[in-house]
Amino acid sequence: MAARDNTALHAALIIMVLLTVLLSVMTYVYFGSAEEQKRMLAAEKEKTNNQQNQLRSLNSEMRVLKFVTGWDPSLQPSDVEGEIAALGDQGANARQVFQGYKADVARFAEGLTGPTYRNIPEHMLAALKSKNDQLANTLNKLRQLEAEVKDVTTREVNRSKEFEKNAQKAASDLAAQIAAHDQERSKWSTEKDTLKKQVTDLGTQINQVKTDTEKEKKIANDAVVRAKREMDIVRQELAKYQKHENFEVPNGKITQVNQKTGTVFVNIGTADGLRKQVTFSVYDQAENSATKAQKKAGIEIVRVIDEHNAEGRIIHTSNKNPILPGDWVYSPVWSTGPFLHFALAPWLDVDGDGTNDRELVQNLIERNQGIIDSQSVTISTRYLVDIGDLPVKSVAGDQLESIRTQRNNLRSQAQEYGTKIINVHELLLYMGWKPQDKVITFGSNSTSESIKERASTDGGFRERNPPR
Repeated sequence: MAARDNTALHAALIIMVLLTVLLSVMTYVYFGSAEEQKRMLAAEKEKTNNQQNQLRSLNSEMRVLKFVTGWDPSLQPSDVEGEIAALGDQGANARQVFQGYKADVARFAEGLTGPTYRNIPEHMLAALKSKNDQLANTLNKLRQLEAEVKDVTTREVNRSKEFEKNAQKAASDLAAQIAAHDQERSKWSTEKDTLKKQVTDLGTQINQVKTDTEKEKKIANDAVVRAKREMDIVRQELAKYQKHENFEVPNGKITQVNQKTGTVFVNIGTADGLRKQVTFSVYDQAENSATKAQKKAGIEIVRVIDEHNAEGRIIHTSNKNPILPGDWVYSPVWSTGPFLHFALAPWLDVDGDGTNDRELVQNLIERNQGIIDSQSVTISTRYLVDIGDLPVKSVAGDQLESIRTQRNNLRSQAQEYGTKIINVHELLLYMGWKPQDKVITFGSNSTSESIKERASTDGGFRERNPPR
């Protein structure tokens, strides 16, 4: 009985050992599988994060591409730069695209508002068309001059041939007369002296014809030289137009405005060659061309601060359209490049008082760093400043005729060299200059009739605004 109980106990013990081993094996296998699942889950999370980062980078690159190509007008450069900065190292491609865009804009889209790869080609085509038109006009002038030179040369060559023909005919006539003289010498010995005199006269005529022919040849050669000189001038003008860009562009921009003190600040300074007392016209920042826009104010530089910063005072402005930061400033006289050359008509009446204000205009141009050429227009002259009406009533007849002659000569020279003729009032308008208001002096000798006469002559009394 005892032996049977031990056998059952041994069997139970063996079964327990087997179960324990089996449980240990299953536990080991389970924990190994769990660790593998954890590693796989971590790898999937890391892969998901990488894909999300790549998706953000691709989205940023797509927004940069939409901005530079102009397909998303709501994007601004600051938005694109912010996204690129937020990406860090992952935004290398987007940063490279944006930097290439900025380099292309600086090179090909100067003066273009909101430049993108959609409107840059149109901007370049417009500039190219303008240059081609200028080139075509200059080439037409060159062809006309070549045709004139050809006509002059042909005409002078024909005249030279005609003179040579006459000389040959005279020589033939002389030879015929000499032959006749030899045949009749025995019969006409008494007329020998007469015939010799005739021969001498014919020789003199031949020499005179030769001399006249040489003079005509020299005249023809001088005409050809003058025509070639004019062609050289046209070629220089053509090279000038091919070299320089369009001049009718703003000189700078308003950066700050203080309406209380009547002062402004502009983004040009010593690095641009700016000096005090230079005047500018102010145009709205939405305008692209100063020659077509409406001027809103005028300023005068009173202090040059640094390389790209200067202070100016407001000469005149409008309460309805005040000066704002970002507005353009423009002057047809002052420029950051080579100084512009001007020629002045002999009579320039600025304020309509019948007196010559030529010296005033000259001082304003020189104060704005312009150069006044002498009493003639040269190849370097950019503008001929003229006025529409001549002083018929306020100048004597002889002096008026002299003024008209000088003016016509300057206009002819301007047409010859392709110099632009600009009205003095238009020039002063672009410079931002405003004439001084006239003052009627009242005194003990003034009468009501003289005051009325001066008021009617000066355009009437101006209404005075009440004090603020």
